[in-house]
Amino acid sequence: MAETDPERYRQIKEIFTDALAVDADSREAFVQSKCGDDSELIAEVNSLLASRDDAGEFMQDISAAEIVHDSFAKKDAFDGTVIGNYKIVHEVGRGGMGLVFLAERQDFHQQAALKLIKRGMDSDAILDRFRREREILASLNHPNIARLYDGGTTEDGVPYFVMEYVDGVNIDEYFRQDIAAVKEKLTLFLKVCDAIAFAHQKLVVHRDLKPSNILVTADGEPKLLDFGIAKLLNSTEANETKTSQRALTPAYASPEQIRGEAIGTPSDVYSLGKILSELTAHDKADDDLKNVIAVALREEPERRYASIEKFADDIRRYLDRRPVSALPDTFGYRFRRFVGRNRLAAAAGIAIIAVLIGGVAATLWQARQARLAGEKAERRAENLRRLSTSFAVDLHNKILNLPGSLEARQFLLTRAVEQLDALASESDNDPVLQDELAQGYYNLGLLPNHDLAQVEESYQKGVALFLKAIDADPQNGHYVEQLSKGYIELSNVEKVRGRSIEAMSYLDKAATALIGVTDREPDKLSTRRMLYEVESTRSAMLFLTGRANESLESAKRERTLGAELEKTDTQSEDFDRLGYTSNLNICKSLIHIGEYSEAIAMLRTDMGSWTEQQLGYQSDTRYNYKIWVHQRTLSTALERSGDKNGAIDALQSAFEIIDELRRGSPDDAGYQRNTSYSLFGIGQIWLRQKEFSKALTYFVRARELSEKIYADDPEKGETIADLARIYGGIGKTSHASAEIGQNLRRSLAFYEKALASDPDNAFLRRDYAETLSWLGSELAKRSTFEARDESKEIQTKSS
Repeated sequence: MAETDPERYRQIKEIFTDALAVDADSREAFVQSKCGDDSELIAEVNSLLASRDDAGEFMQDISAAEIVHDSFAKKDAFDGTVIGNYKIVHEVGRGGMGLVFLAERQDFHQQAALKLIKRGMDSDAILDRFRREREILASLNHPNIARLYDGGTTEDGVPYFVMEYVDGVNIDEYFRQDIAAVKEKLTLFLKVCDAIAFAHQKLVVHRDLKPSNILVTADGEPKLLDFGIAKLLNSTEANETKTSQRALTPAYASPEQIRGEAIGTPSDVYSLGKILSELTAHDKADDDLKNVIAVALREEPERRYASIEKFADDIRRYLDRRPVSALPDTFGYRFRRFVGRNRLAAAAGIAIIAVLIGGVAATLWQARQARLAGEKAERRAENLRRLSTSFAVDLHNKILNLPGSLEARQFLLTRAVEQLDALASESDNDPVLQDELAQGYYNLGLLPNHDLAQVEESYQKGVALFLKAIDADPQNGHYVEQLSKGYIELSNVEKVRGRSIEAMSYLDKAATALIGVTDREPDKLSTRRMLYEVESTRSAMLFLTGRANESLESAKRERTLGAELEKTDTQSEDFDRLGYTSNLNICKSLIHIGEYSEAIAMLRTDMGSWTEQQLGYQSDTRYNYKIWVHQRTLSTALERSGDKNGAIDALQSAFEIIDELRRGSPDDAGYQRNTSYSLFGIGQIWLRQKEFSKALTYFVRARELSEKIYADDPEKGETIADLARIYGGIGKTSHASAEIGQNLRRSLAFYEKALASDPDNAFLRRDYAETLSWLGSELAKRSTFEARDESKEIQTKSS
């Protein structure tokens, strides 16, 4: 250990260790914040981080303490040591895995650089990599590549090699010290390209090109260093790829290198392009040079320059003012480059030609411009329409059921609908555009992180557009189907608001419109499918309002419609061939009327089918959602039939499914609500088994989610009803009488608010009466006259 201030050592160790836990993109700012104005401290920590990054996976198992300890090892520890024929003078550098020394050959005093593996880095993988670098250097004899002189093994068995000592500075530092014109920079850069091209001819890819590996001597000669992670293109050794996969410099590594894909010569083209872009960043390079750099930096390897030689050739063309391959080979472009090479001769000719044709050209241009303006505007509008429609409808529908796609969907839809809306206002009622815009509005309404007012507005806009289209073309069945779709969605909005009557009214409108189409076209599949959707939604609404027998009949009609469609609609990918909604609605009604066994058998059959189908669509959220609904409904049937343990298991499985969906899309209010609903259901089962502490745990978790949904959108009647039930459950599981009364009263307040919007909801009325009865019983236990009087009043109200 060097004679170093212990406090300084501790400080460096602490900052370095903490920096390793910070994301790579944020490390520089983190180190700056920790070190303040202490430039030496910043440099020391950054040096350690750079060394570790340079070594990649080889340094991952070495502790931070050991790395810092090594950095403080005496710089003169090897001074005077003789290795082979060379005597070490002093240390000149440290990398991720090696030490570099200035050494002197003893027999004829030749200076050289000696590279030796660092302490603790002598694993088999690193030794292989070290030997490979030595072998590669032995094959590269080029004036701009540091030459290999010698090599061997120390007495301790550690390999070393001796190479040309380059007394120079990094290429970027060289040009900072000596400000040069673009031409000088490119001339020197071409020598680097030639050196890399030579290496490629020897089937060697460098893979770690960066400014610090290109030194420039005092007389302006670049020297290429460090082939430590180079790759032989004809190598078949699996270990070669493995040991170098993470040893790279992210700022200069090619995209395919960062992704861990196969590496070839285009990777070095990319790194050189990145270096050139930095060297010329402050010269305001013209379009030709920018395009040359842009081609070198293309994301796809096959679209970059095919070789370093072609990259260098375009740079030479640029310097000679000749056309570069990075730009289109047009007459106008070639003419501009010709003028650039022959400015004086061209100037006179251009002046004469300009006088002769200037007037004619101006006249022709004006005439043609007027004609093209309209055509251009039409083409632009049409292209924009197609692009916006693709985003608002086609692409949106492709990602609709992907986990975590909500943010992308919202971005696509918002931008696309804005464009379609602007185009529609100038389209003179173009029916195709109006149709596409309306469907964009419908998709906006599907976004689950919008509040109900926004959702309703989106659907109402779509409905208005289709009503307008039907006025112009009353026989168009597509417009009627899309209008009905809007009515169904508005019915669901009213259902979530807790307004059953309004929800049923929209369903009646949808059915009436569709029946008119089926009268004209009885075999039209799309219309029959929409009628199936209407019947499915109606069955669910009838069940919600307590009309279980009517709901059962509606679900059976729905299943009949589905079976008929299945025979004829063989091309529809999204058709529910297992009768998912109809069977589910039937099962709910069967449970309500006490037919548990039949419901359980049907649910298990369908759930098995959905689970089997899910295997082929792991990224489609619809399958997980359907399995969740089946598990949740199965739990109810099992509990009612007396199987308490089976009910808990089914509902716990349902919770795990919906909670995973929620975590994948945390802004999806629907997933939030259904997660809360599942938690409440588990709490209810434990409550009925008088496991009060277990029940309370689930009720509290459900309350947290539902309170958040309610705070975001107080219009959601379903959530108001959820909170009424949740606070009721908390009241029933509380210990202190004051808490019981407080929570039950909170529950009643939510019930009354929910019933004000949905007085026909039979389940709400039932649960409200039950909560009143609980509160009345609780008050009856108390000894005060006020409590007993209130208890009588509440009991009367509940009955």
